[in-house]
Formats: sequence, C-alpha cells, structure tokens
Amino acid sequence: MLRYWLRRNEAAGSGKGYMKKGYNMKNSLLKMSRRLRTASAAQSDLPVPGYGQPAVAGIMPAALLLIGVLMTAAIAYAGERQYLKKNDLFCVDSGSLCIRGSLYYDVNPRLLSLRGRVQKAKGPGLLRFRLSGRNDLGHPRYTTLEIRLRGRYREIINSRMIPDAADVRSWMLESTEYLPKEPD
Repeated sequence: MLRYWLRRNEAAGSGKGYMKKGYNMKNSLLKMSRRLRTASAAQSDLPVPGYGQPAVAGIMPAALLLIGVLMTAAIAYAGERQYLKKNDLFCVDSGSLCIRGSLYYDVNPRLLSLRGRVQKAKGPGLLRFRLSGRNDLGHPRYTTLEIRLRGRYREIINSRMIPDAADVRSWMLESTEYLPKEPD
C-alpha cells in the first residue's frame, strides 16, 4: 500500500513529488499509517494498538484462564508418589543380595516400581517383594513383585507392575526374598 502511495505521488508531480519544498515524508507516512489503521479497525471492529486499549487486552484473561485450567488438570492427574524405600540400600535377610534404589507406588496410575542397581549378589535368581495394604474399608490386600536377576554387580533394575488391588492407596513392604537359581 505504501509503495502504491509513493508511486502515485511521483506520477502526479515531476517525478519527485515527495521531495517538494516543505514536504516532510516522515510526518506524511505517519499520517497515512494512522489512516490505514483507523480504516481497518473500523471495518473489523477490533481494538487498534495505540488507540484506546492494547490489542492483548482481550487475549490475556482467556490465556490466564486456560493456563489455570491446564495447571489444575496437571496437578489432579499427577496424584501422589509414595516411597516405600527411597534411594536406600536394602538387603535380603540372608545377605545374598543387596540393592541400592527406590521402591515406590504411584497412586494415580496404580504403578508399583523398583528402580535401582545390584550392589551385591551371589549369582542369578528371583527377587521377590511381598507387599501389603488396606483399602478404605480396612480390608487387607496383598501383592507380590517378582524380578528375575542375572546377579551381576551394578546390574540395572527397572521393574514396574500394576497391583491387582485397585482400591489400595498405600502399600507397605512386608518381606524381601531372594531365591538363587539352582545350578544345573
């Protein structure tokens, strides 16, 4: 639009219409841009930046409301994480296996997880955690987390399971057992 206006002024004069004596190009361009803004605002009925209120005035409350709703949903979805053991060294009673790691229960996805590393092992075998919990009515529930291990030092353990009892929100570690694999 601006190029068209400059060409029109050039064509009307001697080819240098915008360079006449006393002509201020900067003021002329500012006046033209104001006319264009007010004309386009009158057509669209939207607030024009610099005239009245800022253009973001209508967007800000909606954006803040959206952010608030998303934050609330994220907090509600996250649930709580209950640590049965957190970054702790726990060994089987016989001392044949020691693990450093965390055993935790995520309430909302109902996920029981063990993450850690083997610190000491007497060979491959089966690691068994027995857990107990109570539902809201006070009825006892039990579950077992079993993990097959190769029994190597610094072996990474990353095991997850969903317990059968969906109504239990908190679990307790009852016992830990390691059953070494029988030699062939």
